[in-house]
Amino acid sequence: MFVNVKSGELSQGGSTLTQQLVRNQFLDRRKKWARKFNEIGLALMIEARYSKTVILEAYLNDVYLGQHGAQSVHGVGAAAEFYFGRDLEALAPQEMALLVGMIQGPSLYDPRRSPTNALKRRNLVLREMQQAGLLSALETKSQQRLGLNVTAGGAIARNRYPGFIELV
Repeated sequence: MFVNVKSGELSQGGSTLTQQLVRNQFLDRRKKWARKFNEIGLALMIEARYSKTVILEAYLNDVYLGQHGAQSVHGVGAAAEFYFGRDLEALAPQEMALLVGMIQGPSLYDPRRSPTNALKRRNLVLREMQQAGLLSALETKSQQRLGLNVTAGGAIARNRYPGFIELV
């Protein structure tokens, strides 16, 4: 905020997960003070009305995780099919860790174009899962030894009516 006030423009920024959800769902991405204040206000209203679990679920169902031609891959469910050819519920911990790790930078951590970056990021997420008590040390080490295991081409169901779906 200090850098932004000093420069007189929105040159840097940090957003909560709820603010990112608001920006993706309701606002544009222009760097304007009015948009940022609207984002903060809407985020506060959402946080007052909904639980963190509901907000996180909405975010994970909408987050950008890659591109397939002209069609964007949004949400961890679509990303599970795109990268692994399976439903989200069928993924192993190391596969889930890859998707979670990609949220920070889908292009930077794309497992097909940047497998080394993706592997490092996935292993970091696995360590974080261990620290959170979701995996044991033995499970973490065994998961980290596995490859990325993504499908070669990646396909998602083609959206025949993107304008209508976006409107809905």
